Amino acid sequence: MFSDGKNVLKEFLNNPAADASGSLPSDRFIENGTYVRLKTLTLSYTFKNCFNGWLKDLTLYGTANNVFTITGYKGIDPEVSLGGIDPGVDYRWSRYPHTRTFMLGAKINF
Repeated sequence: MFSDGKNVLKEFLNNPAADASGSLPSDRFIENGTYVRLKTLTLSYTFKNCFNGWLKDLTLYGTANNVFTITGYKGIDPEVSLGGIDPGVDYRWSRYPHTRTFMLGAKINF
């Protein structure tokens, strides 16, 4: 924050939450990471005795993964890794967000 006796960032002097030493633990950059996520949604419907009895039953289904996430978190994903040497730290350049996938299918019994 200080370089050659000059104040590099004015906010440092006016911000009471500013850290005097960057090496001390601080909650200054902690962000609320609460979220609600619908991770998997599957819908299906079964038709009985279809096509004049030619089929016993026909089931049509659709599945969606990572449907939505509701959060106020500013990063890519509020579900940060808790492993490694720095648990809970969100390095926003090192991982991709969860992908959304859709799958359609049919199950036929003759």
